[in-house]
Amino acid sequence: MKAGFLDTSEILKFAKDHTTVPCGRNNEEFRQYSKLCDTITAYIPETSGWYFWISSKDDRSTKPLYIGKADQTSKKNSLRYRINYELKTERICFWAEVVGVEKAFDDHHEFFRGRYDKKSKRALSKAGTKFIIWISDPDVTPSEVREVECILINRHQPTANVQRARQSRASEKSESASAIFQKYRE
Repeated sequence: MKAGFLDTSEILKFAKDHTTVPCGRNNEEFRQYSKLCDTITAYIPETSGWYFWISSKDDRSTKPLYIGKADQTSKKNSLRYRINYELKTERICFWAEVVGVEKAFDDHHEFFRGRYDKKSKRALSKAGTKFIIWISDPDVTPSEVREVECILINRHQPTANVQRARQSRASEKSESASAIFQKYRE
C-alpha cells in the first residue's frame, strides 16, 4: 500500500480569486479550475484504493467528511480519476467555504437552472475539506475494495456518506487502511 494526501489550499485560493462558482465547460474559469485539479492530482496513482475527505489533518477526534473508493476495473475508476472527478463535479463545497453556502448554491442553481440542486446539496456536505488522504493498493480485488470501504465507513462514521453498508468483519487490508488514515492525521 502507498499513501499520501492532497492539500486543498490551492483550490481555496482559486475560489478566493474567482468568487463565482465556475460552471460550464466552455467557461474560461472552469477550464482554469479543471487544469488546477489535473495538476494537483497528477501524482496520485492510477490504481485501486480509498480516500478520505477531511477538515483537519491534526485533529484526530474529527470524523472524516467523506470516505470513497476506487476499484480500478477501468481507468475511470482509478484513485486519481475518482478524486479528480469529485474535485471538479463537487467544487461547490470549496466555494461555499469562501463565499458562503447560500451564494455558492445560488450561483450553481442559477447557471444550471436547478438541474443539479440535489447533487449540489450533497456536495455541500463536504464543505470545510482541507485535505484528501488517499491510500493506493494495486493488488486489491474489486470485492475487497467494497468490503474495506464498508468497514472504514462503519468505523470512522463520515458525515457526508449517504449510504451505510452492512458491517463486514475487519480484514488485514481494512486494518492497514485504517492505520494509514490515522497515521496521516498525526
